[in-house]
Amino acid sequence: MNDYQKIANLISHYSRIYDDGDFEGYARLFEHGEITGPVGDFRTIEEIADYHRSSIVVGEDGRPNMIHAISNLIIEVEEGADTASAECVVTVLTAAENVPLQIGFVGYYIDTFHKIDGKWWFKTRHCEPRFYGDMRAMSKQAAAAAEAG
Repeated sequence: MNDYQKIANLISHYSRIYDDGDFEGYARLFEHGEITGPVGDFRTIEEIADYHRSSIVVGEDGRPNMIHAISNLIIEVEEGADTASAECVVTVLTAAENVPLQIGFVGYYIDTFHKIDGKWWFKTRHCEPRFYGDMRAMSKQAAAAAEAG
């Protein structure tokens, strides 16, 4: 498997782990990196996992009420270097008993990667939101705001 495929798999693995509700596993993908975006900057595994545990609505099965779909993936691997970058569109689908299946969020992930001891890791992930839908089923903050009226 070449570096491009390994990075594409890492991006897809992120979505699968997150959608399964494994916030600790998801956070470990950033063991050598950080996340920045509209809700804050997270630089440690603990900060990342704690934020998602405290802000994401999960169902009785322990999984978030969402699925990440990644598209328009562009990966650039720097030849002869252990660095790479990627951009993609992220579409988050959400549903729950009181919320029909719909798009909750659409935006961009802008990532950088570095290879450490032969393994690719996220170095940075920056999230740029573009559109929001009804996020009550996936965000504790959105659900609380809807209840408050």
